[in-house]
Amino acid sequence: MNARTCARRVAGLRRYASSDAATLDAFVAASGSVRLVETDVLDVSRVRSLEATVPRFAAPARPLEPNSVLPPLWHLALFQPKVPGDRLRADGTERNDPRSAASAFMPPSGADGVDLERMWASGQLEWSRTDPLRVGDEVEQVTTIAEVKRKAGSRGEMIFVTQRKELRRLANKAKDAPPSLVEMRTHVFRPPAPKPDAPNGSASRDVVSTTPLERPAADFEHVWTPDAIALFRFSAITFNSHRIHYDHRYCTDVEGRPGLVVHGPLTATILAQLAHSHPPPKGPGALTRFAYRATSPLIADRPIRYSGVWDPEGRSARLTAEDDDGKTAMTATATYE
Repeated sequence: MNARTCARRVAGLRRYASSDAATLDAFVAASGSVRLVETDVLDVSRVRSLEATVPRFAAPARPLEPNSVLPPLWHLALFQPKVPGDRLRADGTERNDPRSAASAFMPPSGADGVDLERMWASGQLEWSRTDPLRVGDEVEQVTTIAEVKRKAGSRGEMIFVTQRKELRRLANKAKDAPPSLVEMRTHVFRPPAPKPDAPNGSASRDVVSTTPLERPAADFEHVWTPDAIALFRFSAITFNSHRIHYDHRYCTDVEGRPGLVVHGPLTATILAQLAHSHPPPKGPGALTRFAYRATSPLIADRPIRYSGVWDPEGRSARLTAEDDDGKTAMTATATYE
């Protein structure tokens, strides 16, 4: 298989015309039968691109070579749906189109035919200690829907869809070999936000804060200011065309945001990298489990504090990502064994 090839097989694909109660109930009922099987190659080129984009905190950060163990969450460079431009919404995200395999994991469109807005909400990951993913691997990923929840929100009903992803190294031919990685990934779907009546004129919201960060003490921390270049690179690596990450005029004039929005998966990757770079204080241990939850957006060109605090027994850590005003944007827990 070519290193740039990603093969897909999907079962249980069903489509619905609108998100009225009956069709949404049907989506929930059918979700247990959806199964997507993909293969992809973790080639060195993708790893080099991530190395040049994601800050690494270990000193010195040696370049990863073929057969090196993959850092946590770097598998996000794999299995990106290559959706043609005519199947994208105006904001660059994927439409709920029956021709796309990923649409089987998306709730039906709104009753007015408008696709629901999708946000990356949270995730849980568990890595194998004996058979981790490695640079150069051909990898199989099996995705199913683990859970669908419905909650009331300020804009209308929100739908939380949790996917279960099992990733295995195809080089491991052992029968019934456990996955190298199990990921639970939750997206929230909700009606789009109302568009502002006029372009965002609050210039002060676009000014980068120069006030020194003053935060409670942490056992380890790092401050990084992601800029438009870093966001563009991460969008390219993950084939993410959502315009809030690279189109400043769209962010401010159309969506009324103060600036480019940092990818939730990028923030989670940096927190996991921070945890991976700080071994537990009470003896050796490897990062085996990581859970995170996004609580508010982070804006580019503003310093972000990534920090961790050890639990009393020194075998797990609580991590946070905070903006320049001290507001928590993501929380996470890292567990070592």
